[in-house]
Amino acid sequence: MLPVAAALSLGTLAPAQAMGTDPVTDLSAAAVQAPGTSPDRSNFTVTATWTADAASPPFSVQILDGSCDPAHAYSLTRDVRTTRYTATLSNLADDTTYCVSVTTAGAATTTATFTTPVADTTAPEGRYKVSPASAYIVPDFDADSDLYEDAAFRVTQISADSDVASRRVLAGDGTPAHAWNGRGAFTLRYVQAGTFTPHVLIADRYGNTRDIALSAVHVLSDRIPPRIKVTRPAKPGHASSWRVIHGTATDRGSGIRMVMVFVAERRDGVWWTYNFRSKHWTKGARSFMKTMLKTSTRPQTITGPKTHHWRTKRVKGLTQGTLRVFAFAADGAENFARASVRRTIH
Repeated sequence: MLPVAAALSLGTLAPAQAMGTDPVTDLSAAAVQAPGTSPDRSNFTVTATWTADAASPPFSVQILDGSCDPAHAYSLTRDVRTTRYTATLSNLADDTTYCVSVTTAGAATTTATFTTPVADTTAPEGRYKVSPASAYIVPDFDADSDLYEDAAFRVTQISADSDVASRRVLAGDGTPAHAWNGRGAFTLRYVQAGTFTPHVLIADRYGNTRDIALSAVHVLSDRIPPRIKVTRPAKPGHASSWRVIHGTATDRGSGIRMVMVFVAERRDGVWWTYNFRSKHWTKGARSFMKTMLKTSTRPQTITGPKTHHWRTKRVKGLTQGTLRVFAFAADGAENFARASVRRTIH
C-alpha cells in the first residue's frame, strides 16, 4: 500500500502521466530553406512528425523560440488531424534554434527543438550580350508580334550558373520585364528612338537575384525615303544602249540596303519580262498589268557598296519594241523609292 503522500502526489498528475503513458512520443522536427522571391528574407519549410494515440487529435502546433516559451510564438496552427505537420514560414532567421510544440486535445504538450540551416543568400552569376549596337525602327512583319514597327535586338546567354532558376529581360525603356527561358536568343523590341540600357535579371530558386546591365543600344529612326535614278544612255532610242542598265541610289539616313531592277518589253502587242537569273525572256499577256500579276520573273537584286552606282547584268535578246524599266531602292529603315523608264527602242 502506497504512503498517503505518494498517493496525493499521483493525484495531482494528468491522467496520461498518472498511467505512465505520454500521448505524443517520438516528436522530431527539421527545417530546410524553401524557394522564395524575397531578396532580403529567406523562407524555411518546417516539418515535424510524431507518434500519438488515437484519442490525441486534433493537435495544436506552435513554432516557438529556442526556449520553447509560448510567449514567443512564430506560428500557431490548430485542428491538425495527422501526426505530420509542414509549414513554410518567412519570419524565421537562418542558423537559429527554434522549438516545435505539439498539444493534444487533452491539453498535453510535447516539445522538440530544431535549427534552421544557414541560408543561401548568394545570387547566381551569368554573362549575356546584346546585338547589334544600333538598329533602325522598321515595319514589323513578324506574325507573332503585335507591333506595327520596331527596332529589334537579340540578347544571348554566354554562360550562367547551374542554379539559375529564372531569367527576365528589361528593355530599359520603362516597359515591364519579360520572362525568358534562356533557350535561344531573346528578342528585344523598341518602338521609340533613343539610347537604352537593357538588363538581364537572373535568380535562383531562393529568390536571390542578380541584375546584369548590358551594353547600351541605340534605337534610330529614319522616315526619309532614299532616291533612285535610272541613267539615260547617250542613245536612248537604240536597244543596244539598254543592254546594261545603269543608275544611282542615295540615302541620307540609314543607307541604301538594296536595289532591284525589273525589265519588260512589248513586242508585237505582247509583253515579255526578263529573268536576270535564267537570262531568258518570259512571254506575258497583251495587258501590262496582267503580265505583272502573273509573272514569276525575278528582278535583279543589287546589295552592298555597288548600290550607290548600280548596274545590271547584261540584258540578252533586247530588240525592237517598247521598253519599260523599273528600279526600286530600299534603305535600312525599309523606306522605298522607285524610278521608271518607258521608251520605244529599235
